[in-house]
Amino acid sequence: MPNYPEPDPGIPIVAIDLDGTIAYGQWPLRGVIGKPIPEGLAALRHYAEKGYRVILCTARPKIDEPLIWEWIQQHSLPVDEVVTGKVFAGLYLDDRGWRPPWAPRPLEKDSDPTPDEAAARLKAAGWDVHEPITDNIPHPIAIPGLGEALREMHDA
Repeated sequence: MPNYPEPDPGIPIVAIDLDGTIAYGQWPLRGVIGKPIPEGLAALRHYAEKGYRVILCTARPKIDEPLIWEWIQQHSLPVDEVVTGKVFAGLYLDDRGWRPPWAPRPLEKDSDPTPDEAAARLKAAGWDVHEPITDNIPHPIAIPGLGEALREMHDA
């Protein structure tokens, strides 16, 4: 059995991310949740069996909650709550953060799509993808209105 970290004894709650932690990431494709990551599901079940309250948190917008609950039920997961609308960022600094060994590191060649693959996925999802106008971002993809759309989805 893996050596999972123990939560703060005074806070019997474990928050687990969806995309890239218990499901293979599909975000920002809408209406799709990836296949389960077995190690992630094992960790989630480990904490539930130990009596912790398990909260699934995600950067996905609130409008995706029904899809998320359907996925949770499909895989018979002991999840107590779903929290949506995490701030979209490339890095989270958190005093209680832990990157599971099975979770891909950001920008790993084998785990994250190339800019062309990401653009193709976004185009397939209906986004109007253009070439970036800046070259100071490692893998920029300019998507007109994406920030506004993400804010609207978050506020929904």
